[in-house]
Amino acid sequence: MFGAVVTGYHGTDRNIADAIVRGASFTKSETRSDWLGSGTYFWYENLERAIQWAKGSNAQFPTVIKASITLGNSLNLLYNPHHNFLKAAYRDLIVAQSDDRRFKLRKNIQDSRGMFIKRDLDCQVIDNALYMRENQGYPRFDTVIGGFEDGNPIFPGSALKELTHIQIAVMNTNHIRNCSIEFSGEREVLPHKATSPYSERQLSLFAQA
Repeated sequence: MFGAVVTGYHGTDRNIADAIVRGASFTKSETRSDWLGSGTYFWYENLERAIQWAKGSNAQFPTVIKASITLGNSLNLLYNPHHNFLKAAYRDLIVAQSDDRRFKLRKNIQDSRGMFIKRDLDCQVIDNALYMRENQGYPRFDTVIGGFEDGNPIFPGSALKELTHIQIAVMNTNHIRNCSIEFSGEREVLPHKATSPYSERQLSLFAQA
C-alpha cells in the first residue's frame, strides 16, 4: 500500500481552498470526535458526498478540493488484521485508567436510529494507536482509512444506507499533492431541517479543517 495513490475530496470554504491551491498547508482537525483520529479528512473517490457536506456546512462559499493522496504507511481499518492495532491501543487505555482515576475513557454516542453520531472513544483509541506505534520506534502511520455506514435505507427494508462512505484521515500532509478546486458554489439554504441529509450535530462532528 506504500505506493498506492488515490483521489480524495476535501470540503472547505473558498478562501481556504484558494490558499491551499496556491501552496498553503492543510490544517489538521483535532476535535474529540474525529472519526479516524486527528488529521486532515478526505472523502475517498466521492465528489458527490464532499459537495453535500460542503453545502451543508457553515462555509459561505462551499468549495471542494480534489487531491492525490499517497496512502504510504496506512492504518487501514477495512483490512481486518489492522484491527489488532486498535485492540492493543484500547487495552493500553484501560490500563491507564486503572492506574490513574483522573484518566477517563471517552464514550461513543448513538442516536435513536442506532447510528453513531459522536465517536469520542474511537478518536481516543486511534490517536493512542498512532502514539503507541511511534513511541515504540516504528514508522508512524501516514494515513488512516475507515468505512462508515450512515444515512437512511437506500430503499424500504434495505440494510444498505444512502450515505455510506469511506474516509481518509491524512496525518502526514506531505502525502497530499496535486490540489485543485473541483467545485465551488454558494451555501445551500434548506427550507426545513428535516430535508437535510445531516443533523446540525452531525455537521459539527463532520467538520473538516
